[in-house]
Parts: sequence; structure tokens; C-alpha cells
Amino acid sequence: MRPHAMVRLLVAALAALSLATPVGAQAPAGGLSFEGEIELGGRFFIDEPSASRKAKLEEYRDLTPGMLLERLNLRLFRPDESYSLEVGGTRWGWEDQEYSLRAGRIGRWEFGFDWDQTPHVFATNARMLATETARGVYVLPARISAAALSAVERAKHDTAPALDEIGVRWDTAKLFFSLTPTPGLELRAEYKRINKEGNRPIGVAFSTPGGDFMESREPIEQTINELRLKASYA
Repeated sequence: MRPHAMVRLLVAALAALSLATPVGAQAPAGGLSFEGEIELGGRFFIDEPSASRKAKLEEYRDLTPGMLLERLNLRLFRPDESYSLEVGGTRWGWEDQEYSLRAGRIGRWEFGFDWDQTPHVFATNARMLATETARGVYVLPARISAAALSAVERAKHDTAPALDEIGVRWDTAKLFFSLTPTPGLELRAEYKRINKEGNRPIGVAFSTPGGDFMESREPIEQTINELRLKASYA
């Protein structure tokens, strides 16, 4: 990134931070104690980067301008901390959002849930002459010359339709439950599910070396499931 572009981004970030409004509170409710913290803000570009530079800037995050929930943490608990319930998260509603839930009884059991989204942007200014007739199936228009691109074909390639953002998003969900039936024994179950969905660039060869190549989009639809059971005794 060029120095003056970095300065513009830094100024925009400082402006967004100046809009952030952290609010904290703690109050009793029906014999229970409640405390929480929330931070709201907004962000915008003073000079929005071009499409060719935006892909790298937003490679693993969502920087869409607008209002933003920077942080949320709410907790409900008994004064002696025997029982508690906690909700938290950041950037709700955005492509890189995350949130969590915790509940438990101290020394007896604990339950937790986490959700995390991670985008991976490859391109924001790609063009493609082929058309997608079905998921992952692309068809090129008829070619006039098999030896070289004609002027008409070059013009057609340069004015090919712009694609939507090319990228893959990982959605990760985690669940766990921990049980302590006796002071020396702990049982724990963990489940994690990762779902990958989107498209990524891939090169396609049409013939032997020296022939034509085309960069296409590879459809990504993958799901990973993981289950762990643990036991510890002291």
C-alpha cells in the first residue's frame, strides 16, 4: 500500500474510533446480579480504495462502512457466583462476526457455544468471459481463430462482465459441555463444525503445453465435523 493511502486509512480508523461509545452497567435484578458492557461505533472511508486494492485490504475482514457493534458482553449471575450466564460477541451482522454463549454452575457443570465467521477474499475486480450455466460449469463463447485472439475477441474479453466478489467464507461453530460429578473427576464433550462455502480462482488448461489456459472459479462446498470426548481424574 502506498504511504498516502496508508495515511488515509489511518485517519479513517481514528475517526471510527472517535465515534465508538463504550457503555458499562451493573445492577441487581430479582436476587441476581447483572453486568454488561457494549461498544458501538461507525466507520467510513475518507478515500475508498480502488477495486484492485480493496481485495487485499479486506482479505480476512469485512470493512463495509456503516454502524458497527464493536463489542458486547452481558452477564447474569448469582452474588455467590454459583450460577452464571454470559453472552458476548463482536461485529454482529457483518461477514467477520462472532458471538458466544456461556452458562454454568461453578464446580459442577459448564456449557458453551461459539460462532465465528472468517472471510477470505481473493478478488474484487475480476472479469470473466465464460458464463456459468450450472454450479461450477462454465461455457466459453465460440472462438473465431484457434491460433490467436482476434481484435474482436480481445475487445470482447476486455469488456467481459464483472464478477461478484470472489472469496470463501469459513463458518465455525463450537459446542462444549463439561461435567464434574466429583471433585476429582471431570468429563468433557466437544463438537466443532467448519463449513466452507464460496469460490476461489483456479487455472484450467485446454490442451497440451503451449495451448490455451483460462482462469476460472472453483466452487468450494466443504464441511468438517469433529467430535472429542475427554475424561480426566486427579
